[in-house]
Amino acid sequence: MSNKNHPFAKNRLPVILWCCFIFFLSSIPGRDFPQVRLFPNADKVVHAGLYFVFCWLAHRAFRSTSNKAVAELSLYLALVAAVVYGCSDEFHQLYVMGRTADIFDMLADAFGGLLYVAFFMVVVRPRIKTRSGLTAL
Repeated sequence: MSNKNHPFAKNRLPVILWCCFIFFLSSIPGRDFPQVRLFPNADKVVHAGLYFVFCWLAHRAFRSTSNKAVAELSLYLALVAAVVYGCSDEFHQLYVMGRTADIFDMLADAFGGLLYVAFFMVVVRPRIKTRSGLTAL
């Protein structure tokens, strides 16, 4: 069976699995968590990357819905979802031994979502409009 017949598996399951992956990473106790020290604040780059992907997957999920209003607002809903999930992730870490909530991690999560929105608006959206015969931005 193709994914075309299973929109949940194609469009919604990936964002759910990505949320589970982020939750898993957040559940690793501080003493067991691998430290990323390639350069100062490298962990913020990791946060931004994780939430860039989260926002992309959430955008796909919202865009594929049959609810026209949700589909039209999908990019912005994805950004809100990324920010809210990033905040809930930091809250979750308050209850993991050796981990703490960090406002700068939340900001990096939101920045990752914003990066995806900017990427979509500047790179993807003009290509979609050009392919559909409309004038690019």
